[in-house]
Amino acid sequence: METVNETAPVMVLGDVHGDIGWMRDACKTAASHGVQTIIQVGDFAWNWPGRDKLKFGIRVEQFLAERSLHLVLVDGNHDNHAELRRLPLDADGFGIMGGHMRYAPRGHRWTMHGTRFGALGGALSIDRAWRVLDKSYWLEETTTLEDVARLGTEPLDVLLTHEAPAGIALKAGGKLPQEIEWEAWENRKLVAQAVANTGPSLVFCGHWHQRATQALHHGNTRVEVLGMNGDRDGAAVLLHLTSALSAAVRARPRVAPVRITGT
Repeated sequence: METVNETAPVMVLGDVHGDIGWMRDACKTAASHGVQTIIQVGDFAWNWPGRDKLKFGIRVEQFLAERSLHLVLVDGNHDNHAELRRLPLDADGFGIMGGHMRYAPRGHRWTMHGTRFGALGGALSIDRAWRVLDKSYWLEETTTLEDVARLGTEPLDVLLTHEAPAGIALKAGGKLPQEIEWEAWENRKLVAQAVANTGPSLVFCGHWHQRATQALHHGNTRVEVLGMNGDRDGAAVLLHLTSALSAAVRARPRVAPVRITGT
């Protein structure tokens, strides 16, 4: 997958939760910075079951088309996994969500301007006791060993996940039941394993509804945790891609803050 303009930055966007107004503002902001591709790191809530199931996707497709933008989704726990997994694939291996929207299946890899990307979606819904199976949560929501294996061990420059890898300290919202806490930690360990396998210089994730930047204690990986809809200063960044100096020397893509402006 290549951008039309190799100098155009990529917007990486945190949790959206089906917020139409937020996506309108995000698309407007992206276009104002010369962005052509938005990568969204999960909890997009496309085709979320309910009376207005299709409305969000239709409106987002309009916003993207109006500004000649394309969106790539990495799935989170609050996404319709049943429908995402049924999507037909395009020639590059992405699920076709619409004319301007694509889904990056778990383990999928692609290249933009020489930068090697990988996708590893999934996370645990810590509130699933109050959710309804196959309507507001899905058994497929969590990352699996098979997903990590599918991603492989070839080096990456950027790994896109929903859950944060183990080894990153984040603010918790409160005490969880022991079983839920354990399952969530197991998912984080799988993400950390994928990081160790592929050695990316950058990891982007969401899920925690907060903005944080931390380096993992081993290797050369920096983790960028993104905020959620409503967090105008913390929910998105601009990623400036840098061509590799050689096969052995690769510069880390530059990450710049961006504020999601309102209408």
